Amino acid sequence: MGTSIKNTGPKGVAPLVPSWLEPAGDQEGTKTDIQDNPAEQKPPPPDSAPANPQQPSPGEYPLPELPSLPPPGDTNRFRGPTARLNSAARSGASGGAREVRRAVADYVRGSHGGGRGVGRRMSNSTRIAGNIVGFAQAINSQGYNAAIKQFGLQSLVGKPIQEAAGILIDAFTGPGVTTDDNIARDAWCEAVKEIIGKGITDFATLTPAQWAEAVETFLCQAIELRILNEIGNEIVCIATDIARVDQIEEDIKIIIRDGFEGKLAPLIEDGQARSTSELQQCVNEIVGQAADYIEALGEDEKEEE
Repeated sequence: MGTSIKNTGPKGVAPLVPSWLEPAGDQEGTKTDIQDNPAEQKPPPPDSAPANPQQPSPGEYPLPELPSLPPPGDTNRFRGPTARLNSAARSGASGGAREVRRAVADYVRGSHGGGRGVGRRMSNSTRIAGNIVGFAQAINSQGYNAAIKQFGLQSLVGKPIQEAAGILIDAFTGPGVTTDDNIARDAWCEAVKEIIGKGITDFATLTPAQWAEAVETFLCQAIELRILNEIGNEIVCIATDIARVDQIEEDIKIIIRDGFEGKLAPLIEDGQARSTSELQQCVNEIVGQAADYIEALGEDEKEEE
């Protein structure tokens, strides 16, 4: 279910947007030319060597400028939504769903400052989603064979579906290194598994609507895993039984999916050519809108009290 590995989750003081989400480019002057074969490196003539070689002083070579660290987050920003989700774990089925909606709404508003904040926090997953949407657009406009050639995925041809699934997963997510990497990879694995579970035996047969559904599944799963990682690490210990944990996860999934309904298919089917950055911006906006919808659901619950 994505929470089987013991993980205490991030601390509230962690920045809202980690600095490593935007990798710094190569700094000028930081590369050193080294010959390929060390044996070919000839020492300088004896008469040219200094009599008393000295190490360079610390200030002789300037260090590259490093990006500034983002400001720390509020140490209490996860406390409220965590408490509500824990309450949902203790509650019966009748009151638990309402507490889940409140917890997720508090998470969007209080922990990340609204839908845009969630979109920024999910930038690793939205970047991957944008790439998948671009692949689906290429299939829709150019055909499958041309698209896989453009994206360097010719190895998909003729492979059994299980092997092709592994290629497709690696192509868009790569190995998991950070928590965000692993969340994205796990989410895309679930999306591809769902495709296969519906009887698809060849990715070449997927329609634009099916690709849109796969991206929706990926984003929903990524947001769900992010929520559970940040405010749901205690529910396994608190819930009365595993069925309660499963129900909480299902409640979160339903809330998120409702926020995405019908938003991704037009992005693939409209035939408009978009750059990679434009696609990511579109997906970021869709994620932000879905998060705003989640927050609004929680506010409606409070008004009904």
